[in-house]
Amino acid sequence: MTRINTNIASLRGIRSLGKAGNLLDQSLTRLSTGLKINSGKDNPSGLIASETLRTQVTAIEQSIKNSSRANNVIATADSALGEVNNLLNQVRGLVQESLNNGALSRSEIEANQNQVDAALDAINRISANTTFAGDKLIDGSKAFITQIGASEASKLSDFKVNTALFSSSSTIEVEAEITQAAEKGELRYTGGSLSQAATLEVSGSKGSQVVFLGGSSSKSDIRNAINSISDVTGVQASFTAGATFDLGATQGFADIETNAVAASLSIGGTGGATNSIDFTAVAAGSAGNNVNVVFTAAANTTTNVVSVSTSAGGSQISVALSKSAGGITATLSTIQTSIEASTTASGLVDVAITGAGGTTAIAAAAATLTGGQEVGFLKVSDNRNSGSGGSIAALGGEVFVQVADFATGTAVASLGVNSFEVDEETGNITVKIQLAKDTSGITSTLTDVSNFINTSTTDVTVNNVAVDLSTYISSSTSDTATTGNTVFSASGSQAQLLGGTDGNNNNFSFNDARAYGTPGSVQVSFSSSAAANQTLSVVVNDVSGSDDKTITFTLATDANGNIITTADDLKNLLEVSSDDEAIQARDLVSIEVEGDGSELIKEAAGTSETVDIASRILKLQSTNFGEDEFVQINVLSGSFTTVGSDNVSTKSRDVGADLEAVINGQQASTKGLEASIKTATLEASLSFNAENNVSGRRAAFTITGGGSLFQIGQEVSAAGQIGLGIEAVNTARLGGITGKLYEIGTGGGKTLLDVGTEVSGSSLVGIIEESIDRVTGLRGRLGAIQRNVIETNISSLGVALENISEARSVITDTDFAETTADLTKAQILNQAGISVLSIANQSPQQVLSLLG
Repeated sequence: MTRINTNIASLRGIRSLGKAGNLLDQSLTRLSTGLKINSGKDNPSGLIASETLRTQVTAIEQSIKNSSRANNVIATADSALGEVNNLLNQVRGLVQESLNNGALSRSEIEANQNQVDAALDAINRISANTTFAGDKLIDGSKAFITQIGASEASKLSDFKVNTALFSSSSTIEVEAEITQAAEKGELRYTGGSLSQAATLEVSGSKGSQVVFLGGSSSKSDIRNAINSISDVTGVQASFTAGATFDLGATQGFADIETNAVAASLSIGGTGGATNSIDFTAVAAGSAGNNVNVVFTAAANTTTNVVSVSTSAGGSQISVALSKSAGGITATLSTIQTSIEASTTASGLVDVAITGAGGTTAIAAAAATLTGGQEVGFLKVSDNRNSGSGGSIAALGGEVFVQVADFATGTAVASLGVNSFEVDEETGNITVKIQLAKDTSGITSTLTDVSNFINTSTTDVTVNNVAVDLSTYISSSTSDTATTGNTVFSASGSQAQLLGGTDGNNNNFSFNDARAYGTPGSVQVSFSSSAAANQTLSVVVNDVSGSDDKTITFTLATDANGNIITTADDLKNLLEVSSDDEAIQARDLVSIEVEGDGSELIKEAAGTSETVDIASRILKLQSTNFGEDEFVQINVLSGSFTTVGSDNVSTKSRDVGADLEAVINGQQASTKGLEASIKTATLEASLSFNAENNVSGRRAAFTITGGGSLFQIGQEVSAAGQIGLGIEAVNTARLGGITGKLYEIGTGGGKTLLDVGTEVSGSSLVGIIEESIDRVTGLRGRLGAIQRNVIETNISSLGVALENISEARSVITDTDFAETTADLTKAQILNQAGISVLSIANQSPQQVLSLLG
């Protein structure tokens, strides 16, 4: 090269030397920092991946630390609970020793009581002083805060929240519904007094015991003998209620709920799908349009006796049910056969049995068999799908229709609307239709009412807007040709009113309050009239020529003559009133009300039942509910026959059943009366009390706060959190149904010195064992969280940390072998570049020599 302005070889040398220098610098930087990526330009995508993995590593490392911390907290609580367990076991031993009072002096028992008091003080001290980093653990500070209304609380015997995660909500609703009630193991004895001695082996969940019954033992004697060993066997005996009045019975005037399924006269234990018998008129009564079917069971007879009578009001079929000393023996099938065998009766009605209950005895449903219910019915259905009508926009409520004589003492020429009421909050609509009547009585028929509803142009005013009644309801009659012209009874008993069939709530039962063996029976009946402002009252009368008594309740009415008496009103009158008649009545019968007793008694008027202690059934039941409970009677000698709940089928063993329930819409795990749920965000349980062990019963409470939140996972969500509640562990909270732990301390009323006639030793033992169960249950739950949640979480996070760290290392960490080789290469290239540059710079010198 002879050009001197541009030294191309030198430029190439400089560029190559620069590249070699950059490679040398990069290698030295990676070797000195140990990192392959020291800036974004080194590897942009690798940088993003490595930083994502670094964030995850940080979260995992902290989660492991959090888990270890949570483990320490729970371990601290568990150690304190272990000491409480030790103290409770010491108290258990002291109680066991002191119950041996035949071998101990009073001073020794007093000394034991002093030890018990000291142990209880120690339990409270442990509860108050167990802390971790200044936070108390088992004094209730870490328990969940709940709210529950008084009516809801009355349905439950206990409820607990173990874990709960609020997430984005400030509260958590817990609502449970019983879908099938729990059952006790139950056998029944329907016979009378024994005619010969009998030896029985009575077995239950607690154990077995032999009972020796004398040859003339009465039902009461049998009951007392079995109850005397209940603590040993877990089996108790009691009599059935004397008479039960079901507010779902179709007696008198009732509300007709729309969309109710129309049926003829349905009779039986459950009505409807099973155990029901239907009567449909096939001809009008010979003296009128009414056909009444009436049941009686006065005298013992082996067959049903059917008779037909006529009057100005129509025809009546009377069935005297077969009956023995043990009670009614008639079944639905024998009633059907007896009526069909009567030419006269079968000419008036057809009889059909619904479901599989044709062979079921109906003694237990005797209250539903009384009365004079007329054949034929009026079906009323919701017609609002044709439009809401007027200015009423809400269609969410129900429509109720009541048909009656609301114009007391006044003749009414034609049917009309007595009132049309709208509940703005619920959207419910209540329609009252006034029946037409003259001086001789009501003249309206089923057809008249149906036509009035469907075709009447009479307007009613709702919110100052005139609307047609047919906008809201439609109506039809059953078998119009034969029963549609049935005149409504002037006495106030419509053909067949539908609705008001609660059946499981607000029923009331009367029991014989007299001493066993008192002669005579007591009949309880109800009366009501259309008179306005009638007060609730009771009258007791003697039955002439016998030891029998009658109790008649006259139901209260409002200014319009509507019945306003509730089941609770009856209860208060019978139990609280100082009226002489009420006092006489409560000496004869006692009353039990199922549910809250707030519903009006609309259908019981005119019914009556006999309360007779001699004919009641003796129930042998397990003391508790659930499938772990059972009753078994093994007859070792003599004769003693037990039957199932149908009062017919011979049975010697019966097992209880756990309730079935849903909590927050999910199927709950159940045991006895307890239902529990465990999900990713909630673990809670509640126990219904026996009074509310009813299918369809609901109970709810709200979790508003509290508990301890442990963030043990890398995800800040329910998947990585534990919401743990630790309830208070002190003498005020420990215990159960038997009592609370503080009660066995001095002054609590159940000390070792109080054991005797007032306090049983078993109750003290029960309190302590329930306390131990509660503490050990809590320890077990905490231990399960430690072992199965926290420790496994630490282990799995450790493995994840290893793998993620290795993945990040592959991306970010320097490979020393590779980088050292790159360094050597860079050094060689750097030296070569310098040499080449030196040679390239020699060329201009050679050109210069030409000038010389």
